[in-house]
Amino acid sequence: MHGTPPDQPCALALGIDTLKGLDTQQAQHLISQVRLYTAPRMLIAAPPGCALDEATFRALGFTLSGTDTAENVRIYYYDIDTYKTVPDWLNARYWANPERWEP
Repeated sequence: MHGTPPDQPCALALGIDTLKGLDTQQAQHLISQVRLYTAPRMLIAAPPGCALDEATFRALGFTLSGTDTAENVRIYYYDIDTYKTVPDWLNARYWANPERWEP
């Protein structure tokens, strides 16, 4: 994720050791930029000592996909298509139907 961003968006961004050495604000900014401009899906390996904890990853829309217990590395996944479920009230059956209104 460091360096020059690609010319076109890609399907998946893979981050290994990308957050190493970054503080919380820098890590959140990097993730936000990649998520907005580069890839709608991200897989990040968070090593021990990562500036972002599990709650912060969750707040950014990530889910914990797995943990490498030998290396103590957590794997987080983000997918724009599934990060938030559509609430039940946000569908057409709850909207007003003007054709049913009587003048």
